[in-house]
Amino acid sequence: FLSALATPIVRRFETWLPFGQGHEECLYRSGGFCEASGTVHDAGGEDFVERGQGCLGRAFVSGVPALSDAAASEPGAVGAAARAAGLQSLVALPVLRDGRLVAVVAWYF
Repeated sequence: FLSALATPIVRRFETWLPFGQGHEECLYRSGGFCEASGTVHDAGGEDFVERGQGCLGRAFVSGVPALSDAAASEPGAVGAAARAAGLQSLVALPVLRDGRLVAVVAWYF
C-alpha cells in the first residue's frame, strides 16, 4: 500500500495509541514494521510520547498531521528508532473517530 520492493516509500511504520487517565496523557507504541529491522513490537509501555513532545506529540495535541525533516533528532524512542534505521523524515498522522483521537500513525522516510 505505501511501498513496493522496487520503489520503497515508507521505510518504517508505527502505530501509537493514547494511554493514561482519560486516554489523554501520552501515546505508547503498539507496534509497526521497519524495512531495516522487521516487525516493531509493542514496547509494553516502555516507549511513550508525552502530549506536545516532538512530531507525534504535536499531532496528538492538535489532531492535524505533523512533519519532521529531522526524525533522528526527535525525543525518546521516536528519534532512537530513526537513528537505528538511518531514517531522515517523519510524518505523524492522527486517526480520529467521532472527533476523538484514537491513534497516531508514524511514517518514517
